[in-house]
Amino acid sequence: MVLDLGSGGGMDVLLSAKRVRPTGKAYGLDMTDEMLALAGENQRTAGVENVEFLKGAMEMIPLPENSVDVIISKAGSCRIRSGQSLPLASLDALDCE
Repeated sequence: MVLDLGSGGGMDVLLSAKRVRPTGKAYGLDMTDEMLALAGENQRTAGVENVEFLKGAMEMIPLPENSVDVIISKAGSCRIRSGQSLPLASLDALDCE
């Protein structure tokens, strides 16, 4: 599973969804209704089904813990610090630049 933080119009999510097919899923997280609407429109146009766009903030990601394998973001590159797990409700385990 892939999660894009601040997914905007969803293009990176749609590209990720194609890479994780057929059993994977890509999530996009954005806090604005306008971007979520645009992302949904782009998803319908692309005909991609293994995508879900979620409304929320990075500090309170609405997904269960340990449900995401890869996190992407144009806001900066993030990686999980060596030896730490990543509870999705908290981004404390990330080094973001």
